[in-house]
Amino acid sequence: MAKLPVRGIEALKPKAAGYKVTADRGLYLRVAPDGTKTWLVRYVVAGNQIQARLPRPYGSNGADGHMSLAQAVTENARIQSLARDGIDFQVRRAEADRAAAEAKAAALAANAPVRTLFGWRLPCPTVATPSGLCTRCRLARSCGSCTRSRRNRPKGLRPRSMRST
Repeated sequence: MAKLPVRGIEALKPKAAGYKVTADRGLYLRVAPDGTKTWLVRYVVAGNQIQARLPRPYGSNGADGHMSLAQAVTENARIQSLARDGIDFQVRRAEADRAAAEAKAAALAANAPVRTLFGWRLPCPTVATPSGLCTRCRLARSCGSCTRSRRNRPKGLRPRSMRST
C-alpha cells in the first residue's frame, strides 16, 4: 500500500459526504464534510476486525491536542503489535482509565475529612441569609447541597416557608 505523505494529507479537501484515505497499513484518515480530519485504526483481535478512532484529530505539527502523521503511524504500530498478541487496546485503555479513576478516588478518600466519608454535607457555598439557609433553600425549600437540606436538617429547624402557622 502506498503511504500518504503530509502534503497529500494537507491537500485533502472536504466533500459533500465524508470519505476515508489510507495513510498506512491499518491506518486511515477520515475527512468529514466540515473538514475535520480524524485518525482511524483497523486491527484484528481473535478473528474480529475492529475499527477505532484515535483520541486526537489530525494536525500537522502535533501541537494543540492534535496528532501528526508520524505520531499516528507510531500509535498504529503499537496498536497493531498489541493486536498480534491478542490484546484489544480499547479494552486495555478502558482498564487503565478505570484503574486511574479508582486510584484517584482512593487518594481523595484518604485525604477526605471524616464528615464527608459518612455522607454529612458541608455548608452550602451560597449561604447569604441571616438564618443560615442559602437563597435556593429558602425559595425552593431544599437545594440538596447545604447542611439544612431536608435530609440533614434537625426536625426543629425549618425554613419559614415550611413552618405551619
